[in-house]
Amino acid sequence: MTFEMMVTQFGYPALVIGMMIEGEAMLVFGAFMSRHGYLSLPLVILIGFIVAFISDQFFFWMGRTRGREFLENRPSWIPRVEKAKSLLGWNINLLFLGVRFMYGLRTVMPFVFGMSKYDPKHFASLNFIGSLAWALIFGIAGYLFGKFI
Repeated sequence: MTFEMMVTQFGYPALVIGMMIEGEAMLVFGAFMSRHGYLSLPLVILIGFIVAFISDQFFFWMGRTRGREFLENRPSWIPRVEKAKSLLGWNINLLFLGVRFMYGLRTVMPFVFGMSKYDPKHFASLNFIGSLAWALIFGIAGYLFGKFI
């Protein structure tokens, strides 16, 4: 099987799985592949948006429903959670939109927002905006990267 056949046959499912593991890199790679005609850029961006939105919602609700229990079983998360908690005093809207671009806090912040009893509807609306902006920025960056390579 050629590389082209593998990408066209398994590209989108592989993209979903890869974005759950390493979001930015897979989104950029998917957009890069779309620049070369193997995938559709709008679909790559849509997948990135959906995976980012759902994963942050998952971590929010995990923090909301099982936050303390989860931390008791994973003490290695405690320093990152404490660092994330210290940021909650900032402008919450800007913090949440910007946290997607902070390495090491992207997964922890939704968890901390959930533990802090943050309003779920407000979280979902900010998550929607942040996920869309993130997917567009990294998707377009990957596409442009593909153009220049």
